[in-house]
Amino acid sequence: MLLTEFSVKRPIASSMAVLAICMGGLIGLFHLPVDMMPNSESSQVTIFVGVRGGMPSEDIEKLVTEPIEEAVSTMPGLTEVLSTSRKDRCTVTLFFENSEDVKRAQLDVSERLARIKGKLPKEVDKPIVARYNENDHPVVILSATSSVKTPEIMRTMIERDLKPLLSRVPGVGNVEISGGRQRKILVEFEKAKLEAHKLPILEIIRQIGSNNLSVSSGKMDVGRHAWSIQVDSDFQSLEEMKQMGVTMSKEGSRVRLGDIATVRDYYMEADSHARINNQPSVSIYVQKESGANTIKTAQGVIEVINKYQQTISKDMGIGVSIDQSVAIKQAIHDVREALTEGALLTALILWFFLQRVKQVGVIILSIPVAVLATFFVMTAHAVMMEKQGNPAMFTINVMSLLGVALGIGRMVDDSIVVFENILHRFELAGQGGKAFDKAKVAIAATSEVALPVASSTLILIVIFVPIVFFSEDVRRQFADVAFTVVVALIASLIMAVTLVPLLAARMRIGPEKDGSDQYKWERRFLAWLTRMKAKISGSGSKV
Repeated sequence: MLLTEFSVKRPIASSMAVLAICMGGLIGLFHLPVDMMPNSESSQVTIFVGVRGGMPSEDIEKLVTEPIEEAVSTMPGLTEVLSTSRKDRCTVTLFFENSEDVKRAQLDVSERLARIKGKLPKEVDKPIVARYNENDHPVVILSATSSVKTPEIMRTMIERDLKPLLSRVPGVGNVEISGGRQRKILVEFEKAKLEAHKLPILEIIRQIGSNNLSVSSGKMDVGRHAWSIQVDSDFQSLEEMKQMGVTMSKEGSRVRLGDIATVRDYYMEADSHARINNQPSVSIYVQKESGANTIKTAQGVIEVINKYQQTISKDMGIGVSIDQSVAIKQAIHDVREALTEGALLTALILWFFLQRVKQVGVIILSIPVAVLATFFVMTAHAVMMEKQGNPAMFTINVMSLLGVALGIGRMVDDSIVVFENILHRFELAGQGGKAFDKAKVAIAATSEVALPVASSTLILIVIFVPIVFFSEDVRRQFADVAFTVVVALIASLIMAVTLVPLLAARMRIGPEKDGSDQYKWERRFLAWLTRMKAKISGSGSKV
């Protein structure tokens, strides 16, 4: 067999190849996304648009949602559009084909939204385009409480200071705030004064909007630098808003907004309430981007919270109510323990029959190499997906580790068959104290059993072929198990026909010089079984 011959005759190159795969697997083990279950999310982009002051949901659907849907409906690879309109926001979720470049689609969506910016109402905030699903469970839920501050004050602080920090954490797709009432400026017009000055309300509302703007006014070149010019004409205080002129009186004096209306700081009606330990609080829901590492995202959020906690007064505290990464870590830890215990039990059983540490080491080496090779292939696939702008299809989760754990017992089978045949050929070649070339014998012995070993492995691999014909949802759930088992079995087969004969040819594992029987424990075990069979047969005949 060419692969075996190359491995045995070029031990350094073969060893370096195995070492490189193991190193790649170790690197991938610490860099692959970690989650509870396989990534079942389709390629999707979510558009989130907030509406200041709120509007009837019917108006938001007509003035905001429908123009956005028309702008993105002709995008390539788009399969489905799901939109939701509420009184203070609208959400449009775009589903793309799995082969579509999601990062490129996200940029395309942003460009299309920029083109229709002038068609949207002025009350609309800048659209947020992110790769997350609004219906996904938050990875972290935080609760802010205070013995002094009201929920409204805490919400204002969180929206102004904390929310931008959380949004910049790598992997965070969206940050929602619940509890407390949102601040708003309430302008209450006096009907008699409006009629006296013959002022329509809509005209005053238009003037307030035109005076409360922050717009770009171009740029100025100074040497090698280009300075952007931004004109901020938004209101900085209530008093400034009251002093805004709206018209001229008959006497020629300026009529200010404060002369015809009452302007005061107020709060919008509460659409949600949050309490913790029977105390009013403000809840912060953090959702991750599709395909992001849940554990790293949660860790980044916790680090931001710890830093922010040091900048606020001691009467206000922010605690973690729910952290999905804790449950994920525990589940992954349990599966890893089962995987390790399975490998140790396999080694123990092999040692019971072989009674030689070297021989057990050669066979059991297939397990870590095959496992690391599996992670190496998963990492290579993830890198390819990232280059295409898509999230990693395979992650470290309960299902993928379950596939590795299921394959542990089968990973050593090929190595056992190959190694036993090599030992048998060593015994035959060394009869009578003859000298022989271990390399040639190892290559010949491996070639004898290579075909049946490969056939048995391929039969097990074929078992997972029907998964390809399952529905997409089912295929996503079980693809990780099938992928890890198949890759691990292929890796163990390659190790059996390369690494095992290489080590057998280089190590002193031939016939025992002291004449001891290396199969004595197997013979004793078989003899015990024979005696037990005879006793059972004898007792049966007496009856």
